[in-house]
Amino acid sequence: NVSFQNFEEPFAVQPVVDVALAIEVIEHLFNPEIMLRSLRASLKPDGRLIASAPNFMHWRNRVSFLRGHFIPAGSPDTAFAAPWRDPHVRFFSLKIFQELLRVCGFRTERVIGVGNSRLRAVCPSLFANHLLLVARRAD
Repeated sequence: NVSFQNFEEPFAVQPVVDVALAIEVIEHLFNPEIMLRSLRASLKPDGRLIASAPNFMHWRNRVSFLRGHFIPAGSPDTAFAAPWRDPHVRFFSLKIFQELLRVCGFRTERVIGVGNSRLRAVCPSLFANHLLLVARRAD
């Protein structure tokens, strides 16, 4: 079954889901903890969360920031020309992403760096364009 929710408000659920997906969503939410806690409540005790977000600490973003540019990377139409219009309201490094999941009751099992650099597997915090985390309920 597929369920659609307003992720800015807590939603009542039963622990019936094996896997919850939050792919490229949390960076758009003012309070991603609400969604993550609700997703955790929807998971069976051995359930997993698969979540992804842009890696704000990618090396290109670091260099751009040092040069005085803020590149939120949400939309190619706004990221460079008008970053203040970009739809991203939260920005994640690997460390911040993992801490958010921990605070919301998850334990990270696997980190996958997504992107076209071969170094993304060696150091995803620096070379991955996007971070994909697989986490389990931390009961």
